[in-house]
Amino acid sequence: MMLWLGSAFFAGIYVPREYLPAALRRVCDFTPLSAARQAMQDGWGGPGVHAVNLLVLAATAGLGLWFAAKRFRWE
Repeated sequence: MMLWLGSAFFAGIYVPREYLPAALRRVCDFTPLSAARQAMQDGWGGPGVHAVNLLVLAATAGLGLWFAAKRFRWE
């Protein structure tokens, strides 16, 4: 739950990103939930999905797959 709440805060779900300091907004750009939220928002009614958002999501998926492959064992 703590991971979800922290991720949701950095994604701008609880507090709009416009109210956050500039340094914190820059950190928020590289969190998976923020990238997903921004990609959906831009794809739905904005200029289109930015490559940075897709790269963050791809890196997160790759890291998750790598971690799962390391931890998974047939027993």
